[in-house]
Parts: sequence; C-alpha cells; structure tokens
Amino acid sequence: MSNDAPDPKLILLNDGTGHFKVGGTHRDPKWPTRNAAVGDLARAGSFSIANWTGQGKPWGPVTASIRAVAVADLNGDGHPDIAACPERLGCFVYSNDGKGDFSNGIQFQEPEALPHSMIAADLNVVGRPELAVGYVNSPGRNLFQ
Repeated sequence: MSNDAPDPKLILLNDGTGHFKVGGTHRDPKWPTRNAAVGDLARAGSFSIANWTGQGKPWGPVTASIRAVAVADLNGDGHPDIAACPERLGCFVYSNDGKGDFSNGIQFQEPEALPHSMIAADLNVVGRPELAVGYVNSPGRNLFQ
C-alpha cells in the first residue's frame, strides 16, 4: 500500500519476481493513511489490511491518522493482534479474540510521541515478537514485549 492524503491508497501486488502492479485501491483518498499492515486478522485464511477503519473502532477516533501499525501475535494466544499509533494519542496494542474482534487497547507510548514506523519481529530471539518503533522526534526503541 502506498500514498497519503489526498492521493489514492494503492494496493501493490508482488508478482513473485519482485515486480509490483496496482491491484486496487483502499478506502477514501481523503483519509490520512500513513501506514498499514497485512494479516489474517479473522483467522479465516484470507488477509486483511490493518489501518484506520473509518468507524474509529478499534484504533483511534475517526479523525485519527494512524502513524504506525504492525500485526503479530503479541500476547502468545495464537491470534494476530494489532499495534497501532493514532497521531497525538499514543501507541496501543489491541488483542484479537480469534474472531477478528479487538480489545480497547493497552497503551504503551504517550501521546507526545510521534512514531514514523513500527515493526513486529522476534528481535531478541526468544520465540515471541517485540515491537520496534521509529520516531520523528527521538531515537527508536523496543517498547513492547
């Protein structure tokens, strides 16, 4: 996915050889989408795009711009969870109940933070993912284990 408001959010598909083509667009071009992540959020064998939903649930109010987002099983229950940072609200982890419904979120960063990117990976090789967040106004750091 690429682009920010007011341009269309393009979904770019890899043909398997490292070449990409436009596979469609996502949501309203006026929405300030900065980041998105992909995962099988409903455990249905199909992938969903995790970013601002348009209804404000679960990751921020409808006016929020999601500055960073990642999808991973962060609590070890076998279901892909979402970590998201709505602009000027902080960063949160939203636990997946296994049916694609998410908790209200656990805050792990204060609203003053200006995240620019986030990735979930097993950075310290202990068998579970951590979140690494890069910031506009400060050095990145590992915030959630």
